[in-house]
Amino acid sequence: MAPAPSADPQTPRTRRVRLFGLHDSSEAYLIRDFLARSVGEFDWVEIHSDDDALRELGTSSSHADSP
Repeated sequence: MAPAPSADPQTPRTRRVRLFGLHDSSEAYLIRDFLARSVGEFDWVEIHSDDDALRELGTSSSHADSP
């Protein structure tokens, strides 16, 4: 009998890459292309501003300015 799949988030089956970037970024497109060919599963999160990025990361601009 085969072992049950692990629920451990560190197992390769459950790892998922999150890529943040601007819609028209050529660099982000190259990374997306690489991930599609290599990793298989990733989430593309389109951002339009620094505030969008901070919101997605669960922080605010007031925390970003702190040392």
